[in-house]
Amino acid sequence: MPDNLMTQAASADVPRHSAGPNSGQTGVPKHCQPQRAERAETAFARLSRDLSKALVGGDFELYRSLFRLPVRIERRDGPPYSLTTAAALERDFALYVSALQVHRVTDIDRNVVALEALSEDRCEVTVVTLLLGHGGLAVDPFHTQFVLRRDDAGWRIGEIRSSLGHINWSLGKATIEGRRFRPTPPDHKQT
Repeated sequence: MPDNLMTQAASADVPRHSAGPNSGQTGVPKHCQPQRAERAETAFARLSRDLSKALVGGDFELYRSLFRLPVRIERRDGPPYSLTTAAALERDFALYVSALQVHRVTDIDRNVVALEALSEDRCEVTVVTLLLGHGGLAVDPFHTQFVLRRDDAGWRIGEIRSSLGHINWSLGKATIEGRRFRPTPPDHKQT
């Protein structure tokens, strides 16, 4: 199979599986994966589980270990930005944890939709992200893409692409109303 083959787990004949922290599943059937992508997908299942655990549990050291700096964050329909230092990553982490707490998010689940091996040491994973709270979904599901990079420390996150609403929400610049991300009014203060 070609190394750049995009595998689709969202098609009608291929079931989707959860890659969330409690699922133990990884999403793309083994018979559809090139060998390099299979190793990256196994790594993504661990990264996804640990990312959710770090964010929901407020564990910055675990969170830090999952990223390769600099990390590029791309907002669809918005300007990208980079986190180049551990201090910048920690500030971003604190904002995200605060947003999760305000909206009582207790779990984050990621369903793998596609996985593409870009090279021997780069892989793109597209997921549907579910932010879950005590009453079910905190917000409607949304797509997120992760670019994983492999170095001496193993596979780590080097890039994240997500909706403008999600990124703004994680930065404290949006709220959730009616299960949708909404811009925060200028005079609004999150509690």
